[in-house]
Amino acid sequence: MGEAAERLGLRRPSYQHVRRLVKVERAARKVRGEEREVVKDALWAAAAGRVPSAVWTLRRLRALQRERELVLQEHKAFERRE
Repeated sequence: MGEAAERLGLRRPSYQHVRRLVKVERAARKVRGEEREVVKDALWAAAAGRVPSAVWTLRRLRALQRERELVLQEHKAFERRE
Protein backbone atom coordinates (compact mmCIF):
# COMPACT_ATOMS: atom_id res chain seq x y z
CA MET A 1 0.00 0.00 0.00
CA GLY A 2 2.86 2.36 0.82
CA GLU A 3 4.64 1.73 -2.46
CA ALA A 4 1.43 2.34 -4.41
CA ALA A 5 0.93 5.65 -2.60
CA GLU A 6 4.49 6.71 -3.38
CA ARG A 7 4.03 5.86 -7.09
CA LEU A 8 1.05 8.20 -7.08
CA GLY A 9 3.10 10.92 -5.45
CA LEU A 10 1.34 10.57 -2.10
CA ARG A 11 2.68 10.00 1.37
CA ARG A 12 2.73 6.49 2.75
CA PRO A 13 -0.35 5.83 4.88
CA SER A 14 0.16 5.39 8.60
CA TYR A 15 -0.27 2.03 10.26
CA GLN A 16 -3.54 3.24 11.81
CA HIS A 17 -4.95 4.23 8.40
CA VAL A 18 -4.02 0.89 6.90
CA ARG A 19 -5.69 -0.89 9.82
CA ARG A 20 -8.87 1.14 9.32
CA LEU A 21 -8.92 0.40 5.60
CA VAL A 22 -8.36 -3.31 6.24
CA LYS A 23 -11.19 -3.30 8.80
CA VAL A 24 -13.54 -1.62 6.33
CA GLU A 25 -12.58 -4.02 3.53
CA ARG A 26 -13.09 -7.05 5.76
CA ALA A 27 -16.52 -5.79 6.79
CA ALA A 28 -17.46 -5.19 3.14
CA ARG A 29 -16.31 -8.70 2.17
CA LYS A 30 -18.35 -10.17 5.03
CA VAL A 31 -21.49 -8.39 3.82
CA ARG A 32 -20.88 -9.49 0.21
CA GLY A 33 -20.48 -13.08 1.41
CA GLU A 34 -23.73 -12.89 3.36
CA GLU A 35 -25.51 -11.50 0.28
CA ARG A 36 -24.23 -14.43 -1.78
CA GLU A 37 -25.46 -16.86 0.90
CA VAL A 38 -28.97 -15.36 0.87
CA VAL A 39 -29.18 -15.61 -2.92
CA LYS A 40 -27.66 -19.10 -2.90
CA ASP A 41 -30.21 -20.30 -0.34
CA ALA A 42 -33.07 -18.93 -2.44
CA LEU A 43 -31.69 -20.57 -5.58
CA TRP A 44 -31.16 -23.92 -3.85
CA ALA A 45 -34.73 -23.81 -2.53
CA ALA A 46 -36.05 -23.09 -6.03
CA ALA A 47 -33.88 -25.84 -7.53
CA ALA A 48 -35.22 -28.29 -4.94
CA GLY A 49 -38.76 -27.52 -6.01
CA ARG A 50 -39.62 -25.39 -3.01
CA VAL A 51 -40.78 -21.82 -3.24
CA PRO A 52 -38.30 -19.56 -1.44
CA SER A 53 -39.85 -16.81 0.63
CA ALA A 54 -39.51 -13.73 -1.53
CA VAL A 55 -40.42 -11.49 1.40
CA TRP A 56 -37.71 -12.96 3.65
CA THR A 57 -35.14 -12.92 0.85
CA LEU A 58 -35.83 -9.30 -0.07
CA ARG A 59 -35.89 -8.14 3.56
CA ARG A 60 -32.57 -9.84 4.24
CA LEU A 61 -30.99 -8.39 1.09
CA ARG A 62 -32.25 -4.90 2.00
CA ALA A 63 -30.82 -5.24 5.50
CA LEU A 64 -27.48 -6.31 4.03
CA GLN A 65 -27.59 -3.38 1.60
CA ARG A 66 -28.05 -0.99 4.53
CA GLU A 67 -25.18 -2.69 6.33
CA ARG A 68 -22.97 -2.28 3.24
CA GLU A 69 -23.89 1.41 3.06
CA LEU A 70 -22.85 1.82 6.70
CA VAL A 71 -19.52 0.19 5.94
CA LEU A 72 -18.96 2.59 3.05
CA GLN A 73 -19.96 5.56 5.23
CA GLU A 74 -17.41 4.43 7.80
CA HIS A 75 -14.78 4.46 5.06
CA LYS A 76 -15.83 7.95 3.94
CA ALA A 77 -15.46 9.20 7.49
CA PHE A 78 -11.71 8.75 7.12
CA GLU A 79 -11.35 10.46 3.76
CA ARG A 80 -9.03 13.41 3.58
CA ARG A 81 -10.87 16.70 3.50
CA GLU A 82 -9.24 19.81 2.09
